Amino acid sequence: MNAPQETAVEAGKALDALAALSAQLSCHCDVHPDTLILPARKVQEACNIIDAAVLALKEIVAISVASGGGPGTSPSPR
Repeated sequence: MNAPQETAVEAGKALDALAALSAQLSCHCDVHPDTLILPARKVQEACNIIDAAVLALKEIVAISVASGGGPGTSPSPR
């Protein structure tokens, strides 16, 4: 798989995880945000989802660095 494909796969993982988290946490729209209490299980699941998204984003950076890009490098002219 080439770098753009790998990047797209990892970006998809991060976006899927964050979309799932958003759906999970927005299921209580009728409750005032200051009074919403989440069970420990939901908090733990949310943390796991965030961790998975962070790992996917780190993989995107690693792919970019491995293909000559990444943080601190100038974008190539188009």
